[in-house]
Amino acid sequence: MDESPPLRLGIIGLGKLWETRHRPALERTRDKFRVVAVYDQVLERGRRTANQLRCDPAEGLKQIVEHPNIDAICLLAPQWFGTYPIELAAQRKLPVYSSVPIPTFDEARRIGEAIESNGIKFMPELARRQYPATRRLKELLTTKLGPVRMILGQTRVVAFDRYGQPGPTSQNAPVSLRSDPIYFLIDWARHVIGEEPVSVLQTDASIGMLDNPIEGDFHSIIMRYPSGAVAQMTCYRHHPAYWGDAARMPLGPGYQVFCERGMAYLEMPDLIRWHDNTGFHEERLPMQPSLGELLEGQFYRLVRDLPYEGPGIRDVLAITRVLDGHSGTH
Repeated sequence: MDESPPLRLGIIGLGKLWETRHRPALERTRDKFRVVAVYDQVLERGRRTANQLRCDPAEGLKQIVEHPNIDAICLLAPQWFGTYPIELAAQRKLPVYSSVPIPTFDEARRIGEAIESNGIKFMPELARRQYPATRRLKELLTTKLGPVRMILGQTRVVAFDRYGQPGPTSQNAPVSLRSDPIYFLIDWARHVIGEEPVSVLQTDASIGMLDNPIEGDFHSIIMRYPSGAVAQMTCYRHHPAYWGDAARMPLGPGYQVFCERGMAYLEMPDLIRWHDNTGFHEERLPMQPSLGELLEGQFYRLVRDLPYEGPGIRDVLAITRVLDGHSGTH
């Protein structure tokens, strides 16, 4: 039984991930975590949250990273600083949990060098790995369906809602589709298939009537793997101002997974339909424990040197290699 004292956390970047995913989970796992300081680019919001949690408000990144009582940093929103807090924490040799995507291979390599040279523990939040539907799919691939042959799927991102529930069809910050969700879907396909792609084809376009779209509002990617498996994933941003409720017209977002002995259809995070030689099955899976608890539990094991099978900086490097077209892709 683990009798270690709670990990003392510094929280950087308050927003919907904090409010709907991590704060509730941390409140349910007070035996493992204690928030001792918070920083947000809106100082009053940071002070208000610190007052609620009875912890210290920080007025800058340096102040929170250099806090004498912090064991680890949780970076939960990019705000004005992007991934810079990861490098600051690495200099202080503090473990880092980061939900902020590292968008380019060059940036990932620079951050990776800082992490490895300082010997810190780093966990990126690749939440789709822990969705109930994904976890059940992985079980089925091993027991019923066999190896993946093809993935076909689409995600539809509706207008960013700062206070909405984070999920597979929403963004946690108004960023390009490459950063969210394509970045995370590349990792999801890697996780499901269990291989790195050997060839990649990507395309993006602006399909909305916007003067300055964020790097386009349509992105499609096709990846081929050493086993011969193929993953084709498409994402587009729906603009209610122009298309109204037309989002109801096409089929909902989902992922078909064709395997050697059957197939599955996932509506993430919690619905899976699958078929094999025993017939058709449908499962709506409980979100228990919560996604936040699962992710934070992984981070706790990483920091405490307990058995850990979660993602790390090497996964970030693999994702950004695909996005940027580095080694082994064309």
